[in-house]
Amino acid sequence: MIPNEQVVDTKDYSELPASAFPEGVDPSTYLASLKGATPEEPKTSTKASTERPTHIPEKFWDAEGKTVRVDDLLKSYTELEGRLRAPKTEPEKVEGLSIPKPEAPAEGAANPLTTAFDAFASHYAETGGKVEADQVQALVNIGVPQGVIDNYLAGLEALQERQMQTAFSAAGGEEKLSAALSWAGQGGLSAAEIDSYDALVSNPKTAMQGVEWLMAKFNATAPSEGSFIEAEAGAATGDVFRNRAELHAAMKDDRYYNNDRAYRAGVEEKLARSKAAGFI
Repeated sequence: MIPNEQVVDTKDYSELPASAFPEGVDPSTYLASLKGATPEEPKTSTKASTERPTHIPEKFWDAEGKTVRVDDLLKSYTELEGRLRAPKTEPEKVEGLSIPKPEAPAEGAANPLTTAFDAFASHYAETGGKVEADQVQALVNIGVPQGVIDNYLAGLEALQERQMQTAFSAAGGEEKLSAALSWAGQGGLSAAEIDSYDALVSNPKTAMQGVEWLMAKFNATAPSEGSFIEAEAGAATGDVFRNRAELHAAMKDDRYYNNDRAYRAGVEEKLARSKAAGFI
C-alpha cells in the first residue's frame, strides 16, 4: 500500500435500506464519504428565463428581446399620476333627456280667478248687494260657467241676509239698530266715527264688532228708544217706508254705503216717519 494514498471503497451500498445509515445522515452524502468522494452539487441553470414574468403586463414586455419595456412603463406611470393629480371636472350634461317641468307661477303673483271673485265680493258688500254686468262678464271671460256665477250670487245673498239677522240680534232687534243708525246719522257720531263704523261693517269679519260698538255708543248717550221715536214722530211729515223690504232697499243704495250724509239723514227721517205711522 502506498502511504497517504486515498482508499476508494468500490462496494455498492445503494441498495441498503435507510435504517442501515446513521440517524440524521443523508444516505447519498454518507455513501459518497464512504467512497472517498464528495456529493455532486445540484446543477443550477445559468440560462436566463425567456418567459414574461406574470407581474409584468404584456404591453410592457418585449417578446423579441425578452426584456421589459422600461420607457413605456415609465411613460404610462407618469400619465396615470398626472390624471390622479388633476382637478376633478363635472361630467358634461346630456341634453334632450331631461323631463321639462311646468313653470311655477312667480312668487306673490295673484291668481286671476281669485282676484276676480274677491273684487266681485268686495263690490257686492260695499254696494249692499248690487251686481254689475261688467263684473259678471269678467268672471265669464276667465272661464267661469254662468251656472257657477248664479250659485255664487245666491250664496252671497244668503250670506248677506244671515249677516243682517246677526246684526239685528247683536243690536237687540231690528228696531233698535234702525234707531241707532238714525241717531248716528243725525249727529250722534262724528264724521270720523262714522267712517270707522263703516269700515268695520263693510268687512264680514268685523261687522259684528262695528254693530256692537255702535249700540254701545247709542245706549250710552241717546235717549230711550221710545222717547226718541216719539220725538221724531211728532215732527215727521212726508213719505214713509211701507214695509221692511223698502227700508232694506234704501239701505243698500250706494249713497248709503258711501256715507252720503244727506241721503242717510233722509233715510233715517223716513224710517222715523214710517215707525210713527205704524208701517214698520
